[in-house]
Amino acid sequence: NNSNNNNSNNTNNINISNNPFDTLLSWISSDVVSIALGLMGLLVVVVHRWTLLDADIDYNDSADALTYETRTDLLAVLACGSVLLNGLTKLDVETVLAESVLLDGITLSNVEWCASTTTTTTTTTATTAIEKDESSSSSSSQSLLSWALQSLITATPAKTAILILPKTQDDDDDNDNKKDNKTINNKWQIVGRVGVVPPTTTTTTTNMNIPEKSPILDRVGSTGNVKETYLPTLQALPGRFEFTYLPSNTQLALLIPITIMEDGSNNKNGVLVVGSDTAKSFTPRDIAWSRIIAQRMGDYL
Repeated sequence: NNSNNNNSNNTNNINISNNPFDTLLSWISSDVVSIALGLMGLLVVVVHRWTLLDADIDYNDSADALTYETRTDLLAVLACGSVLLNGLTKLDVETVLAESVLLDGITLSNVEWCASTTTTTTTTTATTAIEKDESSSSSSSQSLLSWALQSLITATPAKTAILILPKTQDDDDDNDNKKDNKTINNKWQIVGRVGVVPPTTTTTTTNMNIPEKSPILDRVGSTGNVKETYLPTLQALPGRFEFTYLPSNTQLALLIPITIMEDGSNNKNGVLVVGSDTAKSFTPRDIAWSRIIAQRMGDYL
């Protein structure tokens, strides 16, 4: 009995699928046919109205007839527009993605921890935090920060991840730094980086120097700021020249503030900078993931 019921159900399904009326309705409601029918209907209405204008009509005697024709044409326009809209909604519109480029630089498979931006060693917030806990958890803190940077490379379209923190150094060292190199920003220092980075020269690590004028970085890293800055088409912006620590042809940049809690509830921001080889490649989910990573990094610093 069960086999007979199954056979009958299969037969009914075959009959339904082979029903010419259902096939015709599916064909008419398809995207291409709906668009074609909608355009043809609108064209017919326009031609009809044009013929009425050219026709020799006694408008005094045919006022009611013209009103009827106008109402009919209005309903026809609404019907054709509905058919056309039905076809447009069924179209599979694919967004054209930007092409990826080969970033200029070297690839760091592991996180490179940077002690300073010049040949003279300076103390950073990250290294200070690690040195304070050196006897117990310095290695674990650094490994967690390394994991956070590398996760951005593996879980998002990012090709470069850089951790930038405020400098903490004596006033005398700061003045000497101004005299030695006027192009270095005294507010910020690159602490760690991974992925594709600019190549290092033989004499000095110039690609790790942050320009003195970095308005975007200063805005994101300002105290109290919690809003990230997303630059989906970096090469089209004049401000791209301040990102000397990224590959020169980086297509996208994302800057996320990192809130650092210090003793005495003195909060200040670091900045997580992420770059990609494809413009507009970050989705809202990727940005949200990067924000979570930045928040976790703030807890470790």
